[in-house]
Amino acid sequence: MNPTITILAGATVHVTLVNPDWGYLHGFEVTTTPPPYAQMPMMSVNNHFMLPPLPQRTTQSLGTAQYYSRIGSMSLSTGTYYYLCPVPGHAQQGMFGVLKIL
Repeated sequence: MNPTITILAGATVHVTLVNPDWGYLHGFEVTTTPPPYAQMPMMSVNNHFMLPPLPQRTTQSLGTAQYYSRIGSMSLSTGTYYYLCPVPGHAQQGMFGVLKIL
């Protein structure tokens, strides 16, 4: 869970966000602001990249569910960044990880 990801500086990273959860929104944000995060991190972090939150899957049944997705690309300078879910409460409860750009 929440692995540290290492990327070469200047590399173009293609991010595909898919929300497989039933009952929860999820998004993807990259920031240089380290944890801990507040209830609403999008109000207080330095945003470098963001894929806005996606709706939950269409049904509880895995066999018939449709999953929402969103795609984006980013290229970051050398440094330490953090990726997190910007949905209120998610990053505060631990839904974040580290991006090391070398």
